[in-house]
Amino acid sequence: MSQPRRPLVSLSFDAILGVLMALGGIPAVVLSRRAYEVGAAGSALGLDVAMAGFAGRPLLAMIFILLVVVGAVRCFWMWRKSGRTEAFARLGILVAGVAVGSIQFAYQRDLNSIWREGFCDWARQSIDVEALRAWRDERLRGPVSHDFIDLSQWPPFVAKVSPQYVTVYDGEARLAWGGGFGHWGVAVGRPDREEHWGRGETRTVISGDFYVWWEY
Repeated sequence: MSQPRRPLVSLSFDAILGVLMALGGIPAVVLSRRAYEVGAAGSALGLDVAMAGFAGRPLLAMIFILLVVVGAVRCFWMWRKSGRTEAFARLGILVAGVAVGSIQFAYQRDLNSIWREGFCDWARQSIDVEALRAWRDERLRGPVSHDFIDLSQWPPFVAKVSPQYVTVYDGEARLAWGGGFGHWGVAVGRPDREEHWGRGETRTVISGDFYVWWEY
């Protein structure tokens, strides 16, 4: 009575392997979504998300490769011991798991680039570019300083987004956030240059002289 059940029991292990391979990229998808949400909220990419992406993705890839090896060895080992139907079923499960899992890993992107997309969307929706540009021009007509502009001098459209500091210098107005682990922000001015005050930055131009920037 137990003999007919053996193929089903045997295939259950292969099914578990296939499901694990197919779902191997799901944690990275969750992290990617979280990275975008953080950027779209105008916040920095959290150290927890960044570290999870940095350390987690190679670990997930190693586990995926291990599962593929185990599945392939098992498929080869069991090929002669099982009937043709069970052998092809096992091979089909392995191929499906590898295909779905590989697609997820192939299309994974760097969390920083996903965060930047979210931050760009936040900047488009939250920053009054024309008002910021006009305020910059007005400030540049007066005495120009390297110093931070005091909170009491911020216009309402700047204070609304609560930057940590604001500067108008060398043809630019920039709003900045951040601390010891890096800085990020928005600016109207000179997106074509590579450095600001001697520090290298990465920039994405949104329109004209309006861009977002970050340095880590």
